[in-house]
Amino acid sequence: MPLVPVPDRVVTRAAERTRLAQVRAGLERLREEIDTWQQRRQKTDPLAQYRTQLATLSAVLGGALTGLHEALQKIAPASPPGAVAKACRGLEARAAWVRLLWRFYAERFNQRDDPALRPLLSAADEMVWSCLQPAENGGRRRAAPLPYLASIASPRTVPREDRPAELRDSGIIEFVEKHLGELPIPLVALPPQCVQEPWLLAHVAHEIGHQVQHDLAPGKAALLAFADALRVATGGSDAWGAWNQEVFADAWAAGCLGPAAAIALADLELAEPPDLLVHRPLYPPALVRVAFIARLAQALGSDRAQVPLAPFALVPELPDQPLAARAAVQALNAVVTATLAMTLPGDWPDGAGGASALTQRFRRHGEEFGSGGEVAQWTYSLIRGEDPGAPSERRSARLLAAASVQAWNQLRMVEDDVARTTALTHLAQTVPRLITAAREPGTRAAADDVRAVDLITSGKLGASAEGRGRDLAARLLAIEETELPWH
Repeated sequence: MPLVPVPDRVVTRAAERTRLAQVRAGLERLREEIDTWQQRRQKTDPLAQYRTQLATLSAVLGGALTGLHEALQKIAPASPPGAVAKACRGLEARAAWVRLLWRFYAERFNQRDDPALRPLLSAADEMVWSCLQPAENGGRRRAAPLPYLASIASPRTVPREDRPAELRDSGIIEFVEKHLGELPIPLVALPPQCVQEPWLLAHVAHEIGHQVQHDLAPGKAALLAFADALRVATGGSDAWGAWNQEVFADAWAAGCLGPAAAIALADLELAEPPDLLVHRPLYPPALVRVAFIARLAQALGSDRAQVPLAPFALVPELPDQPLAARAAVQALNAVVTATLAMTLPGDWPDGAGGASALTQRFRRHGEEFGSGGEVAQWTYSLIRGEDPGAPSERRSARLLAAASVQAWNQLRMVEDDVARTTALTHLAQTVPRLITAAREPGTRAAADDVRAVDLITSGKLGASAEGRGRDLAARLLAIEETELPWH
């Protein structure tokens, strides 16, 4: 059959429709990949432990893809020549960024599929959940932080409004700063040595303290308010104001873990005596941090005898103590008093409801960490290699972590090498199992980012999270193509 000439513009229109179909297929394929991954994660989560986190992530990513799909629908083949191709390239670049965000979280969720990491991460999930409990006070919850293992030396946190270093290092730092907005799920990164030394999970309490302070009020209101309170308490010290985030996180650790928080931090900070007094811009001197936690824990009701801080206790007597360090030490009592008096919203994290002092949030501290309290009894059981019989309650995870630190602190002093290694190995194998086994029954759905329905099976998206997804799409669509990271 002879070929019939076709006008160039007709050919162009057909090619444009083909290009639009390719982009549409790519968006649909990405959505299918995300849905398939989420369904697989749901099957591995019979207790619905990650339901809120997964539904929040799905809603944000789904909202972003919906926004991009709607933008695709508005591209008309009747546009000037070349305009369709340019618009399609722009949408594909924006979809690639949505994929990057999804894979960033997927890789951290998927660590739980590794049998070597699963016990530790399951215990870490319980620690996060347990350390958040005093902040909630029966109020509404947002998606809890997701713990994961990273190539770092010490734990760190990434609040919702911060930017993960891994995204910063992907070559799109300016793009991320301008257009990401709020993270769907905050993060807690753990060093790999936690797998062999699970008592290091005690540091999760400090990291959750950062999350709590950031979530207490919109923006940085809670950070600024506590910074002002510390300045007032210390006679206008800008140093204490600058340290407010670390002081708050240390206070939260003291409430969650009692003396164990001071022991864990002392091990992390221990150095030659002069180094313990070095002034640091974001952290109080090491001596001051440990002493603050110890004094605050005692003020909350902890047993003072459980805080062996010999190397730190001698430092204040040094005759050549730096003036700045001496001033920080002298201000400790005022800082402890101000911290105990600080108020927290009654309905975290929305700020609604009444306010309560830190002492009210940790009102059971004395029975948990006092002389002969639960942690003391559980520590004794762990040292003997026995199951302490912790109840299936939300607070049990942090109390078991505290007991494991206390037990480790004593077992590491055993002189006999074989006996010490055997005891510590048994403790390391036991702690993750005990923490996970003590989880409270029931599911963990939140009502802030997603509605209180089974979002995964129903396919319904929470308006708040989906709205953030559409906002992300709007941010992506509003920027110039030359600003896109893969332009």
